[in-house]
Parts: sequence; structure tokens; C-alpha cells
Amino acid sequence: MEAIKKFAHHLVNELLLPREGDVVSISGEIYNLSEHPLQEIFLIEEIALDIRKKKAFPFLEISTENLKNRFFTEMTNEIFTHLPNFYNQWIDSIAVFIEVSWKNISEDFSSENQLYFKQMQSFTEKIWQKIFQQNKKILFLNYPSDELAKLLKIDYESLLQTYLSAVNTDNFTLQQKAAEMKKNLAEHSKFFLRIESDILNFSTVNDNIKILFGKVSEHPITVLPTGFLEIIVIRNHLNGIFTAEKVYYKQHIFSNVKINFEDGFVRFVSIKEEGEHNEMLKNAITNSKENCLLTVGFNENISEFTDYFHYDRCIYGNYSLILYDNNFERIVFSNKKAEIVVND
Repeated sequence: MEAIKKFAHHLVNELLLPREGDVVSISGEIYNLSEHPLQEIFLIEEIALDIRKKKAFPFLEISTENLKNRFFTEMTNEIFTHLPNFYNQWIDSIAVFIEVSWKNISEDFSSENQLYFKQMQSFTEKIWQKIFQQNKKILFLNYPSDELAKLLKIDYESLLQTYLSAVNTDNFTLQQKAAEMKKNLAEHSKFFLRIESDILNFSTVNDNIKILFGKVSEHPITVLPTGFLEIIVIRNHLNGIFTAEKVYYKQHIFSNVKINFEDGFVRFVSIKEEGEHNEMLKNAITNSKENCLLTVGFNENISEFTDYFHYDRCIYGNYSLILYDNNFERIVFSNKKAEIVVND
């Protein structure tokens, strides 16, 4: 519980920084059907108290896992087509929106009925459009649940501790790491990644480096945990081999994958372990679009893979090459043992 209290205090006083009189919305889905029920309640209470101590006002919007399930099983489709006027007034009054659950940002892992998911997505899309139109700040806590732990095949307490360690990182330290890493990447545009005996040559657009270290005022959308930077890679300058410890695609995780590039074209893909989804992955990679990004993690409080990319991308020294399939779904190749070398 102390780690959660520390996180709430850190969140409000270092990342959120509400002004006196601000109204901050906290939206939380309570998992009352899980093995660790009501885990989110303590965190929400602590955040609300710390916001109030700053002379701002927390606005709590709480639902339960069971209630949500009943909404989508007992209601007709037409119920989800109407957006009450209340939401327009509510959005107008809010300075920052906090979403507690991991489900609101990740479609990579979802055990929900797809029809229910689409209904919910359609209904909430109108709300999000209004929020974006008004340039409101949104903070996704991406807080783990029993369900996420089971999907990742990891112990819940272990996943929670990994998360809390990552989000409780000192913000000043993150900013220093970010500035140092950005400086090194901004001064050059040609590099190679060395992973044991494999080398991948590439070029970047070094005047457009995006740094994410958690401060809500810096970005319209912040997703925790943070501590990584993102840079555009010129696809037709990719030459060589990238060896991925992990590949994240749709709801699947692959290990030990090699991808060979020649002038941006994929020449071959090899996957060490046999699997029923290997061909799907190979086809997606081979026919991927030109878009290409590189993310580099610099959060020293997270060191091991969880198989959840929204956590793993922050691992200190984790280099992730991101391609996109024909539907613009991410294909992420990660290796935390890579070494980057200037190649100007």
C-alpha cells in the first residue's frame, strides 16, 4: 500500500500539477469479479485526496467490471447511439482526464466479446472526439489487473510491483536521461544497431524526436509508465539484420525473431520457435507499410520484459523497431541487449 500512496503523491505533485480550482476527472473500472477485487479503489482514493490537497477538485466516475458486463449483455444496441447532453457540460468543466484502466489504451490484449467491445468503442468515441476538440489533457494510468496478468501469464503481484517501480521513477532523473539521449541522437542521422554479430544500418529524421517522460503538460496524451523516446526511421535506409528478443503483434508474443532488410525491403524472416501464428507474422512483416519508428527506453526502474509493450518500451536500453501492417496495426521488434553506434 505504501508504494501505491507514493505513486499517487508522485502522480499529482510531479506529473499532473493541478492548479487551484481545476476539476480533474478520475475514471476507474473496479474489477470486482477478480481474485484481487477492488484493487483500484485504494489508488483512486489516494489520487483524489492528493488532488484536493492542491486545492483542486477530483470528480470520480466509477464503474464495476460486473456492471459493465451487464450493460453490454442486457441493453439493446440503440441504447448506445445516444450521448446525453450532460457529457458536453461535463467535458467543458474538466481540466484533465485520468483513466485508470489499462483496457482503455490497449487492444493488443482483450478477452472481451468483440461485439461488446465495438459497442463500447462506438459509444465512447463521441466522448473522446469532444475531449480532443477542446484540447483537454488525458492521462492513462494503464494500471494492471488480474485479467492483464493472466493474459500475460505472469503473477499479478509481480506485475503490479513492476508497474509501481516503473511509475515511481524520479521525474528529474527521467528528464536528465531524456535530454542526454536526445542530444546524442539529434547530433547524427546515421547509425547502426549491433546485436551480438548482427548489424542493422539505418537513418533517422533527427529533427523530430519525441520524448515521453510523464509530465502531463508536455503532451495532450500521457500513458504510464513513461521513460522512452520515439524517432522516425527512414524505411528505405534499413539494411542488415535486426534480432528481436520479443515481437509484439496483435494478441501474440513471439520470441527470437530475425528480420533481414535490404534498402528497406524485407528479404527474410526467421522465427526460432515453431508456432501456429508464425506465418501470419511473416506475412504481416513482408507486406508491411513504409512507416517505421524506433523507440528507446530510458527508465532504469524497469529491467525485465513483461510481454506488454506499453510497459516494456520503457525498459532502460530497450530498442524497439516498429513497423505497421496493411491495417496500420503495430508490429514491434524489441531487444534490450542492442548497442547503438553512430555511423556518419
